[in-house]
Amino acid sequence: MMTDARLQSTIGYLLRIGVYTSLGTVALGGIFYLIHHGSEQAVYAAYQPQHQPMGAVLRQLFANLAAGNPEALMLLGTMMLFATPILRLLFSLIGFLLERDKLYVAITLIVLAIICVSIAGGLG
Repeated sequence: MMTDARLQSTIGYLLRIGVYTSLGTVALGGIFYLIHHGSEQAVYAAYQPQHQPMGAVLRQLFANLAAGNPEALMLLGTMMLFATPILRLLFSLIGFLLERDKLYVAITLIVLAIICVSIAGGLG
């Protein structure tokens, strides 16, 4: 049986691991980027945001990672950072389900639904 203290300890550990892993991934991508492009002049007007379905974004991300693109590594780290609190919510949901705490299960599901709607709205 999972106690509240153990659940909170595990969630704290999950958050630390998520933040440190994403930080390391972004830093590694930044180092590789500077090695390959550090002497280039920055062109800020060249950035054109594109709205694509999530599946296309992920396929392109993994193709760029396989090609050794350091920008893709930095994007992966950033996506990991955004995923960390979502994983925390999912882990909390599991804990609340195990504890049979219906109120907190409902609240957590509402928060997850809001996040999912926000993500879906931002990608569309």
